[in-house]
Amino acid sequence: MALPERATRLCAMAASAFAAKQALNSFWQEVAELHFPEHADFTTSKNDDGFASNLYDSTPALYRRDFGNYLGSVLRPKGREWFKGRDRDDEVNGQQEIRAHYERTDKRMRALLYDNKSQFISAQALADHQYVTFGNCVTSAEPRSDRSGMLYRTWHLRDCAWAEDVDGEVDTVYRRFKMKVAHLCAKKNAGWTIPKKITDKLKKSPDDKVQCLHVAMPIDAYYVADKPKSSAKDWVSVYICEDSKDILFEEELNEFRYAVSRWFRLSGSPYAVSPCTVISTPDARTMQSMTWSIMQAGENAVEPPLVGQSEVVLGPVNLFPGGITWVDKNYDERNGDAIRPVNLGKVPELGISLHGATRQQLGDAWYLNKLFLPVGGSEMTAQEVERRWQEFQRATQPIIEPAEPERNGRVLDLTYEVAANMGWLGSDEDRPEEVDGREFDWTYDNPIEDARRDGLALSFGRAMELTQAASGADPKIAARFNVTKAYGDTMIAIAPAQWMREEDDPEVEAAQAEIEQAAQSQGAIQEAGQMADVAAQAAKAGIR
Repeated sequence: MALPERATRLCAMAASAFAAKQALNSFWQEVAELHFPEHADFTTSKNDDGFASNLYDSTPALYRRDFGNYLGSVLRPKGREWFKGRDRDDEVNGQQEIRAHYERTDKRMRALLYDNKSQFISAQALADHQYVTFGNCVTSAEPRSDRSGMLYRTWHLRDCAWAEDVDGEVDTVYRRFKMKVAHLCAKKNAGWTIPKKITDKLKKSPDDKVQCLHVAMPIDAYYVADKPKSSAKDWVSVYICEDSKDILFEEELNEFRYAVSRWFRLSGSPYAVSPCTVISTPDARTMQSMTWSIMQAGENAVEPPLVGQSEVVLGPVNLFPGGITWVDKNYDERNGDAIRPVNLGKVPELGISLHGATRQQLGDAWYLNKLFLPVGGSEMTAQEVERRWQEFQRATQPIIEPAEPERNGRVLDLTYEVAANMGWLGSDEDRPEEVDGREFDWTYDNPIEDARRDGLALSFGRAMELTQAASGADPKIAARFNVTKAYGDTMIAIAPAQWMREEDDPEVEAAQAEIEQAAQSQGAIQEAGQMADVAAQAAKAGIR
């Protein structure tokens, strides 16, 4: 298939994908106007003069801000190694060499993520807020143009559409964007093919913008029937000028460079929604109207409207301090005040009470009553504290558990693939042979995991106490408790690999030999003492 035909086909596929999400864009527009005014340009352009002018109450946007910030701080806590690579087989993770390899990989990954030029922190912060507000976010991860590190960017959902494969995983992303003529022509140095009609504009109108399309998709779907047999790559990245249907640049890749995170997926759709905004949007609408009514009631109570006699009041009513309002001197005030207030805001407390109830419902919609760690008083027992931690874990699990693989796992997987293909994670010689061809996954270190690990350590301590107590009644019970296995599993969970030595380590073997020798010496001393006691008793009894 010729390049123009491919460009035309991809543009048609993109147009169909964007048309299919128009209704969702309309919903997201209303959600953004109420909760995320910075992103309220799905179907309209943001008006700089009237930014967020439709809002009379900031509570919905405030709750969105708090929950989005909370999610990011829990998933990626600052100052902590919040992710760790590990083999999917726990027995393999127990091997010191493999654990050390994964820890070296983790350090290299963190260096790429938190490079000053990677933009990882800002991209993830924006993605967190898109995720909690719209239920979706799209982040790209790719090498920087100078190949010195990674570059992360989160894109506006208005500009993105996507499709799934048979397993329900996103394998195709269409992203629309506009690029200045000057910037587009500069891409010629990177191998881009710029149409003549665009290069002709460079001198006269370099700031004009060109409508472009980026498509990332499986290479089979791109080439259809004419995939080059020599290609060993699985993905293709294509940049197209939508106005002229010209392919500007195409590149075959080893990885799909978009991470699409989705929260609550819609049935029969590749898109998701946020359960927070689905619940809070009706209350957010009501709160805006309610706040406006309360404001009017308060204004009427403080500065009520006035009613005056038309032929009695002479001139304007001057209500400012020191102002004079003239009335007809012949008016008989027994017929009523010449000017009197109309008291319309008599019961603002009712509106304030309703506003408070709606505010509470919004807090429930945004999980703000479930996000804080339980605080135990000094009078609480250890069992009571443990139960409160368990309740906290049950409450936060439906929030954090789906977010970990979606918000963290997808970006980490993509970073690992790109970095490995770029050779940034070390050479093949550095990798143990045991990990070749094996599947690995990520574990996360955050306050939720703290509670789980504390529970594991507490369980180990309780098991030891119970075993010791039971052994007093039946010494055989101690043999049933595999203390070595329990201790090893607990230490793997709470301690880094550098703290542990393998069982065949020379220092471990030497220490064990000393312990056995000391035990034997102690046994010999006890045996000699027992023999001396027997001899003494025999002598006392006159036995020779």
